[in-house]
Amino acid sequence: MDNEEQPCKQGVIWQALKDGSALKDSPALSECLALKDRHLFVKGPTALLLQPSTSLYRVGTELSVGHAPAQGEPLATRDILIIDDNYDACTLLREALQAQGYDTDVAPSADDGLALLQQARYRILLLDMLPSVQGHALLRTFQDDPALRPATILVLPSQDQEISIRMALAAGADDYLTTPVELADLIRQVKLWLRGVERTVPGGRAHHAGLQIHTLGSFSVEYKGEVRLSEVGKARKACMLFKLLLTHHGRPVPASTVYELLWPQAPESVAASDLRSMLYQLRRLLDVPGRGAWPIEHIGPSLRLCLNHNDWWDADEFSMWLREAAKLQRAGATDQAVAAYRAALALYAGEYLQDDPLEDWARTTRDQLCEDWRKALEALATLYGERGDCAEQERLLRVILCVDPFREQCYRALMRLLATQGRSAEALVVYRDLRNLLHSELDTGPDPQTQALAMQIRQPV
Repeated sequence: MDNEEQPCKQGVIWQALKDGSALKDSPALSECLALKDRHLFVKGPTALLLQPSTSLYRVGTELSVGHAPAQGEPLATRDILIIDDNYDACTLLREALQAQGYDTDVAPSADDGLALLQQARYRILLLDMLPSVQGHALLRTFQDDPALRPATILVLPSQDQEISIRMALAAGADDYLTTPVELADLIRQVKLWLRGVERTVPGGRAHHAGLQIHTLGSFSVEYKGEVRLSEVGKARKACMLFKLLLTHHGRPVPASTVYELLWPQAPESVAASDLRSMLYQLRRLLDVPGRGAWPIEHIGPSLRLCLNHNDWWDADEFSMWLREAAKLQRAGATDQAVAAYRAALALYAGEYLQDDPLEDWARTTRDQLCEDWRKALEALATLYGERGDCAEQERLLRVILCVDPFREQCYRALMRLLATQGRSAEALVVYRDLRNLLHSELDTGPDPQTQALAMQIRQPV
């Protein structure tokens, strides 16, 4: 080894070798490496030599190697630790989570993960349950030494590991996702846990360090309780630009579309100059301390807005809660599904960007979110029925029919509910109202299924 090599302090280190004697037996190393004066020298593939007096921490886009914190020294707080021996999958997940702004570290085994847990406090642990990783042993370690336990543990068993899942949950894991799993689903689950899925007040929201963006109902952007952007104010065009980019979140918007929306009569050169001034205005209004990269990119002929994990957007939060609620409902976790649906519905303060009813670019998102809200009400009514809460089920069904009087399946649900309570006459009134509505508005009648239900209520067996 050439001791004049410069110390490498960055890179992703995957293979951790416990002592120098392991080096000569490791075929993964194409060239030797060594630690000298607490620096890492690397020549060849990603690997690390750890000596007894040293520890590894912050494995990720940056790497530090050094002695463990002195006694009494506070541990750093980090977001996510992944323990998984699948290098390719782990690298993909780590990069995706880092792109969301989360501090993410990786380790290939329980022993290496435990070394990291002794160096930092993690908000969430993603733990593979393959025998090679020894995940169950790590869970038992947390029972013996709770101080090492991350705030949340999400285990990642394969679909055929039912016994392993039960054992992991019994040993203290908070939740699980069976693999293989879509990357987007896993990231969504991580976000929900980091935001606090088990909040006691449905719809309540923890403090967020970034922007708070309200689009369900009246539009506004706040930071620490101060309104930075809204419909009321001088920056109306800047507000419109932000809403346009937000609606296409993560997708490029051609600059020509912006010109046509905001400066339809201006020459392109003038519109381009005005756009640059407006982006500067938005930056002055919305750039906040510690947020990292500015979320609006202006690259070539297009613009794109990408929020980071510190920012809170009510429409995104609404959709995330709905997906979580649907998952819980499919799993038969009725009480948890009810809480998740209620959390979502509490966020729906009105139609998406209700002050822009004529803007075509907002219509698709508005219609989809409105339909999602109606389906959530319907699903919640079903869950209340399963719990035997007939009064709440009836209330929700009537709310749905007020906002969508042509939702025939809700008429049938209400008719069944009333009939099972001995209120057959009221059930038939509901049927009559539906029949009259369809005849007067659409010149048609109820579905055969609805007609058959009405006949059954009139002539019970």
